[in-house]
Parts: sequence; structure tokens; C-alpha cells
Amino acid sequence: MQVAIIQVILLVLIALSLWLSLLVMRFQMAGRLFFLVQFVAGAIFVLKPEWLGDLAQLIGVGRGTDLLLYILIMVFYITGLFTIAKFRKIEKTHTDIIRAMALQQAIDNTETAHRR
Repeated sequence: MQVAIIQVILLVLIALSLWLSLLVMRFQMAGRLFFLVQFVAGAIFVLKPEWLGDLAQLIGVGRGTDLLLYILIMVFYITGLFTIAKFRKIEKTHTDIIRAMALQQAIDNTETAHRR
């Protein structure tokens, strides 16, 4: 089996990405498993690109690159939705904390005013 330079480069990048994702997802087993499966599939399709073409033909897409593009578009879309949901959750938590702090300070100021 002849390995092209681009395959070596891609495999190194996949291995680095896998290592980083496992490091970031240290305590999240589902996330680690998701990235592990994703990068193993990526490595397989780098080494055997014709398999991606065969899979594309099997599901009626045409070319493997088109299938990969469709998958990436959906991944970016879903990632964007998850990111928006996460930011909304963070904003709500932030608002709740600030509101609680403001109420607590108002209560503290009221107690101080009554003592005078």
C-alpha cells in the first residue's frame, strides 16, 4: 500500500486533534467516545478514500467528497445550534446571579438604613 504525503499529514493532524479532544473532554465519556469514533472514521477514510466513495454510492450521493461536504454542513449547523443554546444558558445563569446579588445588596442596604 502506497501512502501519499497528504495522507501522512492528515493522519498526523487527526492524531493531534484526537489527543486534544480527549484532553479537553477529560471527564466526559460521551464526548470522548464521539470524538474517538469521528477521528477513527476520518483516519480510515484517509487511508481508504475509495470506501467513502463506495459509501456515497450506496446511499445515493454520487461522490465521496459530496457526502463529506453534506456531513460537514450538518455538523456545522448542529454545532452552531448547540453553541447558541449554550450561550443562552450562560446568559441566563449570569442574569440570575446578578439579579440575586442586586437583591442581596438591596436587602443589606435596607438593614443598614433601619439601624440609623
